[in-house]
Amino acid sequence: MQYAPRGYWERLAEAGLRGSTSRTGNPYDNAKVESSMKTLKHEEVHLHLQDLTERLPRFLEEVYDRIRLYSALGLPPEEYEALHAQSAA
Repeated sequence: MQYAPRGYWERLAEAGLRGSTSRTGNPYDNAKVESSMKTLKHEEVHLHLQDLTERLPRFLEEVYDRIRLYSALGLPPEEYEALHAQSAA
């Protein structure tokens, strides 16, 4: 419970759900999930790291900088810059 906000736990309780957390001091509670994540990393992520390093620049340029909404601006960065350029002219 210490790693999630109180509101999260309250909403779970209101919905009649119980959060999944490890018991204090018991490293085996999440062993199956940890094992699955290890398998995913070693058999998928690490094998495709080369693809990632080739694809990451494209993602940053084409998605992150151009079309993804920037939460502080409420717009994608390119739209914000265009709007700012129009208002400055």
